[in-house]
Amino acid sequence: MIDTAPAVVEPWPLDTDAPWRVLAWPDWRPGSSNLSWIFRELGAALAEMNACLCLRHDSEIDGPIDAAKARLEKVAGKLPSGVDLAVLLVEGPLSDEDWERLGAAVHAKISRSQSPSLPRRQRIDRVRALEIRTAADVPRLLAERPQITPLDRFQRSFADVPGWFQMPAICIWDSLLAFQSRSMVRGNFLEIGVWMGRSALLSTLHSSDDEECVFVDPLPMDEARAKLATIRDSGLHFLLTTSRRLLPEMLPASVPPSYRWIHIDGEHTGIAVEHDLALASSLLGERGIIVVDDFFSPAYPQIAFSVIDHLRAHPKSLMMFLCGFNKAYLCHPSDGRWLLEYVASELSDDLVARGVPPFTLFKTTDPLDLNCFGIDQRRMAGAFRGPDNGHDLLLY
Repeated sequence: MIDTAPAVVEPWPLDTDAPWRVLAWPDWRPGSSNLSWIFRELGAALAEMNACLCLRHDSEIDGPIDAAKARLEKVAGKLPSGVDLAVLLVEGPLSDEDWERLGAAVHAKISRSQSPSLPRRQRIDRVRALEIRTAADVPRLLAERPQITPLDRFQRSFADVPGWFQMPAICIWDSLLAFQSRSMVRGNFLEIGVWMGRSALLSTLHSSDDEECVFVDPLPMDEARAKLATIRDSGLHFLLTTSRRLLPEMLPASVPPSYRWIHIDGEHTGIAVEHDLALASSLLGERGIIVVDDFFSPAYPQIAFSVIDHLRAHPKSLMMFLCGFNKAYLCHPSDGRWLLEYVASELSDDLVARGVPPFTLFKTTDPLDLNCFGIDQRRMAGAFRGPDNGHDLLLY
C-alpha cells in the first residue's frame, strides 16, 4: 500500500493508523541501491510489525515525484508474496520546525547504507529516534518496551555530532565495550583528544556510575561537556591541557592501574603518541584496552611508526591484538589470549548484528610472526582470510 502525503499533514503527526512509523530519506537517484536495500533487508520485518515506512521525498532535491513513485512501485513489487508493507511518501519542502514535528511523530529511523557526508543522511541523523540497521532490530526496537543498547542511545541522540568516528569503527568499539561489560570487566575511561566528543560519548554510554570518565584536551570542551552531562551527572573529569603534561598521579583512580578503556586521539606527533602510550600503559587495568586513532593513516605515518616502536621496545607491557578501519587495539600481553579468542570466535557475529556492511577479518601469519588480527571492508576476500598458503587456516 503506497500513499502520498503533503509535507505537513493535519491532523499531525502523520496520516497513517499504523502502530509504528519508521522514517527514511533514501537516495532516489536511479543508480542508487539504497531504496532497494531498505525493502530487501527490512521490508518483511517492518510488514510483520504492521509498521508504516515513511519515505521522505523533496522534488527540488530528489527529482519528479512521479518518477519516484514509479521506482517505488517497482522496488515494492519485489517483496515476497504475502508481504504487505504500508508506505507513506512525505513530499514537499520541510522547515526545521516541520522536521522537529516529523521526528516527534516517528518511532524509528533508517540511515544505513548511505554515506555520512550525504545531506539526506545528515538530516536523518538529526532526527532523535532509534535507528534500525538490521531486520532483527525491528521487533527489538518497535516494542512497548524496546531493548535499547548503548549503540542505540548513541545513534538516537548523538549520530549528528561532528567527527571522523564512523561506522564500522563505532560498531567495533561498541562490540569490544559490550564484551568487557558482559565479562564483568570494571574500570575507568580515558579520552585523550576530545573535540566535539563523538567517540567519548559512545564510551561514556558504556560506563557505570562507579566508573570515572576522564577527558583531556588543550582546547575548551564546552560542547562535548554539555552532551556528556546528558549521559551522567557525576564521575566526569575534564582536563584542559595537553597530554604530554600529564602524569599518572594527576588522574583519578590511577593507583592501582584501573582504566579499562583508553583512547589516544590527541596530538598527532610521534613524540606525543610515545608519551601517551607510556601513560596509557601505566594506567591500564586488568583486561583493559587501548585504542590508537589514525593508525596506518597515510596522513600520519608517524603514528604507526611510534606504535610499532613502542610495542617492540616494551613487549611485556603491550601487544596489538586487532587493527583496522583507522585504529589499533592494544592490551596487556596477559590479556591477549582472552581478546584474541573473542575476535576469532565472536567479533564477526557481533558486527553483523550491528549492521556493519560486509567486511573481512584477516589473520594472515603465524602467531610467532605477529599475533594480531586485521579487519577491513570486504573486497575480493570472504568473511575470513588466513595466510596466503592456507586461506581457511585460523592461527592465533
